[in-house]
Amino acid sequence: VEAREAALMTDAGRRTEARIKDLCEGDKAKVARLIRKLAVTVTERDGALREVGMAKEVSAKEEARRYEGRLNKLKAQNKALVDELQRTKAKLGQCMALLKKFQAKLEAQEKEASDTPVKAADKAA
Repeated sequence: VEAREAALMTDAGRRTEARIKDLCEGDKAKVARLIRKLAVTVTERDGALREVGMAKEVSAKEEARRYEGRLNKLKAQNKALVDELQRTKAKLGQCMALLKKFQAKLEAQEKEASDTPVKAADKAA
């Protein structure tokens, strides 16, 4: 290591930048392996990031599809409730009309019943 450092020193004793040409063949091979390994790692990382991005996109689409399905189900339930409400209102209207009719008949019968004894008493007198 000291010999290598000494080779990197200039005549003035200043340190210079190391260059690949200054390395021995073994170190050059190590650097080459490290560069290849770095390139593979970067490629794998980029692939993993793309996969994660696609997975997020697929996940978001699936979630949107689930929400859309839930929304459609709720809309169908709402429509069924509105339809049931309309039928119930119609039945209530029919019942109210029938009740009024029966009340009118009952009032007429009560009036007739109350008038009948008065008429009978008038005839008797």
